[in-house]
Amino acid sequence: MKIRRNQLILLIVIISIAVWFFISQRETYDVSQSKEALIEYINKTPEPDAMFVMSSISEMTKDAALTTAIFQEADKGDLADKKKLTDLIKKI
Repeated sequence: MKIRRNQLILLIVIISIAVWFFISQRETYDVSQSKEALIEYINKTPEPDAMFVMSSISEMTKDAALTTAIFQEADKGDLADKKKLTDLIKKI
């Protein structure tokens, strides 16, 4: 049985796609780096955006009570206690 050039190219493409798929599945979401980046954002901005904080937190945890507490603190705007907010984020 002779393998033609088209079949060889198709085989290489299929193997490449399979390797790419397995490599992309191995990439993990690092919560600790995300927490540190979010804490840095909160400390640098005078009034943290509550929606940005909420979307970031929802990717990190599924704990509804902790998520609600963080959102309520972030929703206070410039009256938010940054120390309390960062302590809540560190609990994740």
